[in-house]
Amino acid sequence: MNSQRTVLVTGGGSGIGKEICKRFYNDGYQLVVVSLDAGELDVLHDELLALNTANAQPVHRLALDLTRPDASQRVSDFCDEIHCDIDILINNAGFGLHDKHADLNLDQVNAMLHLNILAVSSLCHLFANRMKHSKPSTPNTIINIGSTSAFQPIPMLAAYAASKAFVVSFTEALAVELKEDGIDVHCVCPGTTKTPFLDVAGLSDNTRFGSTAYIAHKIAMSPKDVANLAFNIVGTKQTTAVPGLVNKLHYQMTHWLPNVMVQPVVNRLFNR
Repeated sequence: MNSQRTVLVTGGGSGIGKEICKRFYNDGYQLVVVSLDAGELDVLHDELLALNTANAQPVHRLALDLTRPDASQRVSDFCDEIHCDIDILINNAGFGLHDKHADLNLDQVNAMLHLNILAVSSLCHLFANRMKHSKPSTPNTIINIGSTSAFQPIPMLAAYAASKAFVVSFTEALAVELKEDGIDVHCVCPGTTKTPFLDVAGLSDNTRFGSTAYIAHKIAMSPKDVANLAFNIVGTKQTTAVPGLVNKLHYQMTHWLPNVMVQPVVNRLFNR
C-alpha cells in the first residue's frame, strides 16, 4: 500500500487520465486531479469512492483550463492550499487536431501547442523544484504521456505529432538532469487509444471503410492498458515505454528503418 503518497494527474476527468486515477487510487494513493470539466471531476470522484470504500483516500479536484498563462502556477498554489506534497506528477492532459495544418483553426492549434508543450514544461519545472525540497522514502517521479505519433512526422497531424516529439525529447533529457536530484522521469507513449481524443481530433466519423478514422477506431487500444503501464513504470529504470505489441513494432520500425521508407506509409495511412 502507498496510502501516504500523492499523485497529481492532469486531464484526469476522462480517457487515459481517468484510468490512471483509478489505477493509482486502487493502490491507496491520494489524488490531486486537474481537468477542464468540473462535471467530469465530480463523476470521477463518485466512481473512485465506489471503487475503494474500505480504504478511501482523499481526492482533491481542481477544474482548470491548463492553456491559461497562469495555470501551472495555480496548480502549484492549489497544492499549497490543500497542504499536499506531490510524490508523482503525471502530465496526461493534451489533445490533437486532424487536418491539413493550414486548414485548421489557428486558435485551436495554439491552444493545443500550449497544452501539449508549454503546460508540460512549466509543470515539470515547478514540481521538479518542489520535489527537490522534499525528502521521500522512495524517489519522486514525473511521468509525461507522449504518443507513438512522436516517432515520425505525420501529415494531417503535423503540429500534434511535433508536439509529442517535443514531449519525448524533453522527457529523455529531463530524466538525465533530474537523476542526481533523486527524481525519476518517464515517458509513456501509447498508440491510438479508445478515448474522446479521437472525437476531439476530428476522427469521430469511423463509418467509411478504410478511412483514417475507421482504422484508428479499429486498432485503438484500451486506456486501462496505458494506465497499467504508467502505474508499473514507477520505480523502474525505463525512461520511454511503449504499450502494446503493434505499437512496439511501430517504435522499432521508425527507429531502424530510414525515414524515406517510413514516410510514404505514414502519408498513405493518415490521408485516407
